[in-house]
Amino acid sequence: MRFCDNVNCEYPDEPLERILDYRIHDGAVICVGCAEAEAEEAELRDANADLAEADTVSRILWSR
Repeated sequence: MRFCDNVNCEYPDEPLERILDYRIHDGAVICVGCAEAEAEEAELRDANADLAEADTVSRILWSR
């Protein structure tokens, strides 16, 4: 029986019994809840990176 490999899992003691209970993420077996949280965090990081890049370009253009 597998358990979530995420250190910050909200339910670390609940076993992953069915194939639908877990996902493989960066070589670790994590539960669906942790997989969804990782996906949301990645989307926020990408959005923030895009905003930071656009802000930098705007500052360069406006400084001329």
